[in-house]
Parts: sequence; C-alpha cells; structure tokens
Amino acid sequence: MTSSAIKRSFARRIDAGRKRKMVETSGIATWMDLFDEEQHFQRIVVKRALHSPLLLNSICALTTKQLSLLDGKWATQAQSTASTYYGEALHHLIATLGDPRSNPVPIAETLAATILLSSYELLVCPGMDHRRHVSGALTLIRTHGCNAASGGMAGAAFWVYVRQDVAMALVHECPTMLAPEEWCVSWTMPEERDDCLGNQMVWLLAKVVGYTYDKSNAAAESGAQKESLKNDLRSWYESLPLHFKGMDIGLATAEAGGRMFFAIPSTGELYFFIAMGLDIPGLTSSAAAMCTYHLAHILLLAEGRNAAPVIDLESQAQLNAHAQRILTVCSSSTSDGALVQAVQALYLGQYLFPQGSCPKH
Repeated sequence: MTSSAIKRSFARRIDAGRKRKMVETSGIATWMDLFDEEQHFQRIVVKRALHSPLLLNSICALTTKQLSLLDGKWATQAQSTASTYYGEALHHLIATLGDPRSNPVPIAETLAATILLSSYELLVCPGMDHRRHVSGALTLIRTHGCNAASGGMAGAAFWVYVRQDVAMALVHECPTMLAPEEWCVSWTMPEERDDCLGNQMVWLLAKVVGYTYDKSNAAAESGAQKESLKNDLRSWYESLPLHFKGMDIGLATAEAGGRMFFAIPSTGELYFFIAMGLDIPGLTSSAAAMCTYHLAHILLLAEGRNAAPVIDLESQAQLNAHAQRILTVCSSSTSDGALVQAVQALYLGQYLFPQGSCPKH
C-alpha cells in the first residue's frame, strides 16, 4: 500500500470515528436502535456512510439539525449547515430513485436514508401533516416488501419507521399509516430477546392506537376488540422474563416518587456502565417497553384523551396507577433513548390529567 493510500485509509477511520461518536452522543441513533440489539444505526449505517454519499449526507443533515435546536452561538451556523446537507442528500435520493440503474444503491441503504431524512423534516416542520414526511418511506416499504420479517438494515429501518408512525398517530389522533396487519409479524413464544419484546409492544400499541382513533367500528364490535387487546397486553406482560419488568428499589412518597432498577441486559444502571466504558447492547429496551405497555393501558382506559373526563372512578384509579408507573420509570436511571420513547406518554398525559390532578411524583 502506498503512503498516500495509507493516509487516505487512516483519514477514513478517523472520519468514521468522529461520525459515529457524533451520532451516538447526540442521542439520535440511540433512539433509533432502541429495540435493536445489533445496533444497526449506531454501527452498520455509519460504516456504510463511508461509501454512500446518500447515507453520509442524511446522517449529517439530521445530526446537525438536532444540534441547531440547542441554544448557543453555533445554532444559526448549524441550521445553515443542516440545510446544505439535507439538500445534498435529497439530490442523491432523487437520483437513486429516478434512475436506479445508473445510481445503484441497496434498498436497505435507501430506506435507512429516507428514514433519516423524514426525521429531519419532522424536526424542521413539526406542526405540518406528518403524512407528507413519512409517505416516501412508506412507499419504499410497500414497494420492496420490507416488513417485520426483514433482516439487517432494512428490518432495522422498518422498525424505526413504524415507531415514528405510531408516535405521529398519537399526536394527530389517527390510526397508523401502515396498519399493524401489514407488518407481517411472527413472534416466538415465549420470547427471550429484549429487543423483540420491545418490538412486540410497539406492535400492540399500534393496534391499540388503531382501535382508539378508528371511530368506524360498531359498539358491539368495538367492545370485543377492546377485550381482545386487553388480553393481548396481559399475555405479553405475563410472558416477560423477570429482569425485563424491572424491580422497585424505592417507595413512592407524597414528596417524591419511587425508582426502578432494570437488570442486565435490558437497561441496568446505564450510567454506571457508561462510566466503566462498557458497551452493552439493549441497555434501554425494557424501560422503554414498559413505558409503552403502560401507555397502551392508558389509551384503552381513556379511549383517547377526549373521553377522559367521563370515565368511572375505578378506571380513573387504574389510569393513575399506570401513569405513576411511567413516572417511576422516567425517574430512574434510564437512558436518553428510552426517555424519548416515554415522551409519547407524557404528551398524552397533559390532556388526561388537568393541572393538579396528575399523580404526585
């Protein structure tokens, strides 16, 4: 190998390390890999970006856009830089989709880049119709048959898409764009992998969201569907390994809430392991999954935020109990990726619990 080739190789390694560190520490890839023990976005996508201008510019656009949201003297410059990266990424994406023979890019890379760019667009225009942002990814998923059974980067990107879909459906009070029946899920029972348990819960939440905001069902059919969803949630919870549920390590009081400990490999005392320099996959999955589980119950009990004022006292007590569990998880040593997932429940809580009625924590 020549001297110049060695220098280029060394420069690429340094560049890859910087990009990976930037993505990991910013929290973006941490959330995307929330229920992915193989950590495709933190490990595989960043490596592929060295040889893919589409992925490289998509990563830089999203990461820089997130940095621009921070207060400080770099915010304005970061915003301008993010727009430049976004424009370049969009140019490569249009070229790839318009003439795939001249611009051959694996569908997994194209889908991952589309997910990154739709995330960028959601940060730029959060108040606009979310369908405009995620429709491109949905088209790719349907055209190329990507689903829950897909492996590798395509499968990882699919699960990121459906989590975005569920989050936006909660905000806009509508069923998901990709119905859970189209996900092609196939679960192993009992499931032992933490990331698969988390993805199961995302699928169940999507079904609950569809039930909650689909007003076309007849009363009798709706009641049967609600009982079926309750049974599904109960079966999921009862099948969990003990370490996944977490353990209470402090009693809640009027002044402060309790805390929970999640054992390895699901969440654990995350900051301890970071301080020790240990990289343990799946550290965030169970805490986020448990928040999602309690959120699903809250939706079933309240049947959407508009029905909350008229539910009975027993249901209100259950509602408070599930809300308390979410707050307890969030008050524990939980990673940023898991807290992002918990924001969905906190968003809904502002409507279900008027000021002064929320459980004390």
